[in-house]
Amino acid sequence: MIEKSCGAIVFTIRREQIFYVIVEEDSGFHSLPKGHVEEGENEEQTAIREIKEETGLELDLIQNFRMVDEYVPNERPDVTRQIVYFLAEYLDEEPCIVRPDEVRSIKVLNLEDALKTLEYDGVRNILKAADKYIKEHIKGIELWDAYNRDFTKIPGETLVRGEGIPEGQYHLVVDIAVKHVDGTYLMMQRDFKKMHGGQWEFTAGGSAFKGEEPLGAAKRELSEETGITGKIEEIGRVVQDENRSLYVIYFCETDAKKDSVVLQKGETIDFKWVSREELYSFNEYELASLRPLKMVKEKNL
Repeated sequence: MIEKSCGAIVFTIRREQIFYVIVEEDSGFHSLPKGHVEEGENEEQTAIREIKEETGLELDLIQNFRMVDEYVPNERPDVTRQIVYFLAEYLDEEPCIVRPDEVRSIKVLNLEDALKTLEYDGVRNILKAADKYIKEHIKGIELWDAYNRDFTKIPGETLVRGEGIPEGQYHLVVDIAVKHVDGTYLMMQRDFKKMHGGQWEFTAGGSAFKGEEPLGAAKRELSEETGITGKIEEIGRVVQDENRSLYVIYFCETDAKKDSVVLQKGETIDFKWVSREELYSFNEYELASLRPLKMVKEKNL
């Protein structure tokens, strides 16, 4: 005999990190929102109803995700329990206890803490699969390739912005310094909402996305943050073990119109072209990073 229940992995994304809703049942065990199928319901209808009854959230299910957990309980060897899980995201409204006779508490946890809280391996495996699916298919999560210290990619490993980088792995960042053919250098001022807000940057840079090669990432960052395109050449590499980051530094000489520089909303708020003397006068308190400046000085570019 099959006993069928349906539910969902309910999640939210905060500052590019995924958090999951874990329900503590009246029995004291922890689970994902779920419940038995009632007469006349299909799987999706049951999942939506159970989400609302256990968390107070009225949500739609995300398409193309469905996983099944099956097990035979020790006390009922004649029964196979089948639990179908869907995926649902909530945004502004917070989960709350609607039925205190069935739900003791609700926890909103990151993946690591959620896996520690759940008691059953089957549910843990479902959550791991959902986490992988969200990171690969749901907008709002920035994925990076994992690298070895020697700048080679680690096959099959993926890093997520906002989550810790495992020991022995690194993520890759590109810096691009821009010089005009007239001898001046382009400085971009960072948006005040970003880290190092208000400081100047020589010139552009950012993390390489999953699947990007360093040069492709450099061209994308330069275009997004300045609107400039042109020949780009690598001038150096830096390893920072303390933050597990690898930096590939590029140099671009351009003949673009100096007033054609584009500001990227949320990233940059101003720009200016400076002489070599002005460039060299910047200190660590004025610049978001000294890496490109040190490399340009070293190469006498």
